[in-house]
Amino acid sequence: MVKPKTELRKVRYFGDIISDALTFIKQEFKPLTKSYILIAGIAILLFAVLFGLTLGKFYGGIFDTATKGGADVLSNYDNFSIPLLVSMFIVAIFTSAAIMTVPNVYMKLYMQKQNQSPAFNEVWEGTVKYIWKVLLFHVLFGLCLALVAGLLIAGGMLISPIVGAVLIVLLLIPLIYIGICMTIASQVIIFEEETSFIKIWQRCFYLVKDNFWSSFLVYVLSSIIISFASGAIGLITGALFGGAMYLTTKEIGSSIGTLYSIFYLFTYIFYVYFVITVSLNYFSLVEKKEGTGLLQRIQNIGSSADRGLHDTEERY
Repeated sequence: MVKPKTELRKVRYFGDIISDALTFIKQEFKPLTKSYILIAGIAILLFAVLFGLTLGKFYGGIFDTATKGGADVLSNYDNFSIPLLVSMFIVAIFTSAAIMTVPNVYMKLYMQKQNQSPAFNEVWEGTVKYIWKVLLFHVLFGLCLALVAGLLIAGGMLISPIVGAVLIVLLLIPLIYIGICMTIASQVIIFEEETSFIKIWQRCFYLVKDNFWSSFLVYVLSSIIISFASGAIGLITGALFGGAMYLTTKEIGSSIGTLYSIFYLFTYIFYVYFVITVSLNYFSLVEKKEGTGLLQRIQNIGSSADRGLHDTEERY
């Protein structure tokens, strides 16, 4: 008996998005996991190692200061940490782009192949095509947001520390709103092949408008699920490896670094669930606004496309 495939383009409500994301991962577990681990996993592993090294040096400096005395934490945190921090920052940006790109490319190919699992080489080629667009948008978006917020806060501080503090508090609300809207930016770039910064921005706000709170709740709950799942496995595994390292080396900094490294490794691996929930929410928002998937299915009734012989058009 052929198992039913997940239809991505349809209206979903809060509980449906959460459950259908798990269903899709279960249904596509082997090919999806293979693509995610072999492509995004390399960046994830590199970031986890660099993050562990950075924290290891930092906590090692604190431990030396506390036990030996007379030394400044910054003096223990030697010059090698500067290139290490820069490397970690660059890898973190690339890792985030890979995490957001690979699952979305997989889902795009899944729809193009009429709900059939794509091959690894197809996911790889799609990732190479889109990751730079996703990376560029999010870097520009982050810089613009940081620049505007920084100028406003700096201007407030020049007037008065109280004004600056008030501005910081007031900025939280629009920043949260913008953050929720821009969460689907990678989906707009990949599924709609949009490259204009302004059009991506406008498209995200258009789709989330009138659906902010439902999107917010989906993202919060999926984040909580990820935190519990990755935290339970990551902390236990990290504690075991970190404890073993401390017993053999007696270096507490390296042990703490190992713990955090393994914890974040599992966190980013489980992050694929969050990306898929965001994508399902994106499809739901598009269907609510435009009904593209429904119209496509109506047009395909009785046609060869409806039986899966032709690719589904991806442009909304």
